[in-house]
Amino acid sequence: MNRILLWAAVAALATSSALPAATSLPYGREPGQVAFLNAATAEGYVGTPLPLGPQAFRVAGADTWIADSLQGRILRVDATGKVTATLQVVPKGTPAMLGDLAVVRDGKGNTTGLWTVNRHTQEVTLISPEGKVVRTVTHTPGFLDVLRLEAGPSGNLYVGDQGHGKVFVFGPDGKPVRDLPWTGGGFCLDAAERLHLLTWDQSAGKGSLASFDPAGKPLGEKPLQMALPGQPQVWAVTPAGEVVVTFAKEGLPPGTRQLARFKLTGEVVAAQEIPVPDGMNRFLDLAGDGSLWLGQADFDAAPQGSFSVVPLVFTAGNPQG
Repeated sequence: MNRILLWAAVAALATSSALPAATSLPYGREPGQVAFLNAATAEGYVGTPLPLGPQAFRVAGADTWIADSLQGRILRVDATGKVTATLQVVPKGTPAMLGDLAVVRDGKGNTTGLWTVNRHTQEVTLISPEGKVVRTVTHTPGFLDVLRLEAGPSGNLYVGDQGHGKVFVFGPDGKPVRDLPWTGGGFCLDAAERLHLLTWDQSAGKGSLASFDPAGKPLGEKPLQMALPGQPQVWAVTPAGEVVVTFAKEGLPPGTRQLARFKLTGEVVAAQEIPVPDGMNRFLDLAGDGSLWLGQADFDAAPQGSFSVVPLVFTAGNPQG
């Protein structure tokens, strides 16, 4: 299936009355817009490979939180698509690249804060829904390359630092609790706050899922029974107990990834192709109701088009992809 057909399928799902509404924001630097950087707008730019735009989003209840990464702010978008709040994390005029988001919820599922990281400074910060800085976390000798953030029901924060090759765990008070080895293949938390890490043998093109209980006790490691040729990432454990993994695969059209679902024991459930944006970090999110959401963008074409977050429906697929 080519990219156009994939996008058409996703767009059709987004307009289904049985699903929540999709979110779409125009490109730009005005209120209600998201900034971008591409070859047409960055002559002489030296730094992160182009193109760039929002690096992450999260869906929480009726709200979608979008990292307007290049402007150092987080946008709150309600179910009607209206931007209802703008949280300025990094002071205006200061280099910013918000790399990820993690939502902190109370016992009723209400959003009480958001963790984010400025990849320019490696500062990991907790922001209140009103935009106030609650705290920052760090460790000695400091973060090197934070790619992933997750927040658990206990209030613990999980920081995936590719530079150190570890997931650092912090308590609700921001104090370090433990750390675990990490190869950068993504990680996620299930509803019981069990941590699931993807370990990847690049030379063999194989991966395994290592799981830990909330106290950090190993629960075992299960080989995933499908080849993972390149860039594998584990994203979520669904309410049905299926592990969602994406990876690059030879022969796929440009701008697509293979999405596979596995049982926690490693068996393949199904696989399908999905369109993914070039230049985005967190392009998938599992909402609290179990729905999966997909970021859609073409940062190279900006300011044409828009940045969108749309619902994705699992297909029966081919177990072998």
